[in-house]
Amino acid sequence: MLILQFSVERKFVFTKVKPEIINLKSEIDTSLPVMEDFYTLQGEGFHQGKAAYFIRLGGCDVGCVWCDVKESWDASAHPLKTISGIVDEAKNFSARLAVVTGGEPLMHELTELTNELHAAGFKTNIAQQLRISGAVFHNDYKDFQARVSGIDDDPITGLPSPKLSVLNAGKMRIRGAELEAAWTPIARLLIDGQLGYLDAEYKDFDDVRFVTTGGSRAFQTPAFAPKWTLRGGAQYAFDLGGAGGITLGGQTRYKSRTALAVDNTFLIAGNGTTEVPGLFQKGYWVYDARMVYETENKHFALGLYGQNLTKKAYKTDAQEFSSVGSIRTVYYGAPRAITLRLTARY
Repeated sequence: MLILQFSVERKFVFTKVKPEIINLKSEIDTSLPVMEDFYTLQGEGFHQGKAAYFIRLGGCDVGCVWCDVKESWDASAHPLKTISGIVDEAKNFSARLAVVTGGEPLMHELTELTNELHAAGFKTNIAQQLRISGAVFHNDYKDFQARVSGIDDDPITGLPSPKLSVLNAGKMRIRGAELEAAWTPIARLLIDGQLGYLDAEYKDFDDVRFVTTGGSRAFQTPAFAPKWTLRGGAQYAFDLGGAGGITLGGQTRYKSRTALAVDNTFLIAGNGTTEVPGLFQKGYWVYDARMVYETENKHFALGLYGQNLTKKAYKTDAQEFSSVGSIRTVYYGAPRAITLRLTARY
């Protein structure tokens, strides 16, 4: 599959001064774009709770989707400050820990800044080199509802008739954990990943049709609840100077075995413990890659994107309507797709 796309983005920047084109890659910068600098307490990491002076630099060539300070990405939107001026402002406060953050601070040459901070008695911490976040959750659901297929008597003919109904099924427990990490070991290189664990099970799921299991179908696997999900990726931005830059990136995604429908077992003469193989998807990997050229002023970008490069066939959803016209349907994920995308920002 080949897809050609064209998009136009309009960006509004409100500023009292004319934006300057900044050479971010000079061998040693004597001035740096500073979005903000302030005295505070370090809120994370080894120095958590210590008084610190934060220096947030403008400019980012990574563009993490979870970034909470996207306004820092455009270096030209922030005023240039001399390194001596930055250090002089930091010396006005009692803290002797300096945290250089962004944006992506490592896209700048920081040797002179860190040397002057050290000379002034500061310890330095270059933020954004490694960021780790996680979450643990536990949910207990009461009166869990599920749509299931079945047979009912037609009120007119008295004959068996297929139907879809919603059961007030009972109780369900979902618990798990998520971990995300992003690492910038060197300037312009980003390595990131996500890991998820999910434990979902029915505690009560009453259905009188399941005679052999005492009117319960709590033994079934909950739908759309893979035990493991994993994503890993990396990208590197090549600087072409005044000609712009090229970013190469790729990622892989994994999802473990997944039930694709609530009704995922055969029901024959009251026995419903045998799984329907077609309503489950085995664990699988998908691989994507991209190559994007962007002009120096970031007004134009041309990208080549590849999704599902190995043409993996995998199911994403299913419907068990065998009692309704003997229908059992599954839906597949996107096949391999190559996309050429031109973007203009103005």
